[in-house]
Amino acid sequence: MERISEQERASLAEYIGKRKLVIDLLEGCLGYMDHNQGIRYHEKEIHRIVCPMQVNSGDIEYGEHNLWLIDDRLAYYDFWASDQGIQKFVKSAESKDRPDLIFFKGSHLLRRTGTAQPIVIVEFKRPGRTDYPADDDPFKRILGYIRKMRNRKVSDNNGRLITEIDGDTPFFCFLVCDITPAMEVLIQNYSINQALPGRRGYFGYISASRAYFEVLQYSEIVKDARLRHEAFFSELGIN
Repeated sequence: MERISEQERASLAEYIGKRKLVIDLLEGCLGYMDHNQGIRYHEKEIHRIVCPMQVNSGDIEYGEHNLWLIDDRLAYYDFWASDQGIQKFVKSAESKDRPDLIFFKGSHLLRRTGTAQPIVIVEFKRPGRTDYPADDDPFKRILGYIRKMRNRKVSDNNGRLITEIDGDTPFFCFLVCDITPAMEVLIQNYSINQALPGRRGYFGYISASRAYFEVLQYSEIVKDARLRHEAFFSELGIN
């Protein structure tokens, strides 16, 4: 403690203060953008708070994203892409689909005993959304991403092989949304209906795709982020 200078303490306080502002900003985007007209923020606003769009881990530095809002473990992946076409990093794929966030190789923290290292997909939906027509089913969309990447090779910006996706590669999928009645119907239809601790969302497993899903409620993500930083905010007097 004696070796920590005042300048380093100030830098840490600035870093924690920034995280507080990011959490406040995310919470502010969960309501109406225009209250009089009942217009809510689009999912792209949420996406931009968590991570810039149309970039990958080779384009920006650690401090330029806020992946910790979803899960601190995501920062330990060697390669990830944000709103980039699958064909950009899966060279033999023809799909132009753009997963919101996708993570390949690097973190062993999401690995389960007896399985290969999972690929992580994050999909955002508009806060307060009350309808999910058949042609915009987020579960179907994520499963489509998985199908199009099976038995393919993933490369970074320089063409370096990152990983190979085979038939046994597991996927860990986060669907981030408000759990409205329409979303509840989808959750039941896909049997992703086991309650997460604290009722913060639901989880389930689709064995045919080797895909584990978590459906996370926006308000609970904000709550969890505040709890993880509560001691730091309190120490700085910025609760």
